[in-house]
Amino acid sequence: MQSNRVGQLFTSSAQVIIVLFFVLFISCQDKSTETNETTEAKKEKPEKVDTSLAEMTLRVKGMTCTGCENTIKSGLEELKGVASVKASHKDSMAIIQYTLNEVTIEQIRDKIKEKGYVAGDILSSAEAK
Repeated sequence: MQSNRVGQLFTSSAQVIIVLFFVLFISCQDKSTETNETTEAKKEKPEKVDTSLAEMTLRVKGMTCTGCENTIKSGLEELKGVASVKASHKDSMAIIQYTLNEVTIEQIRDKIKEKGYVAGDILSSAEAK
């Protein structure tokens, strides 16, 4: 009777091993297909994206202290594509470096307005170095 029980245990274990083997085999096969598809996608030429930085000096009205400068700086840096911001309440302006194709001047002006300030004239604009 004990040998019958051992035989059943062996048969059950063998069945579990066979099932696991097939599950692993199938899952490995799927991964290799995904890898081939990923490799094929990488072979395609990537789309050329303009990552040129531009720099703009913008008049900002309403700043009265360093807290205002920090509000402008942190607000603009929330925008995707804004690389850096230097705001000056004494000079009533902000110098903004941004990626040309990721953020627009209109989005920058809107963010300044959203923070409670007035975006004035562009004092200068050029590609950043």
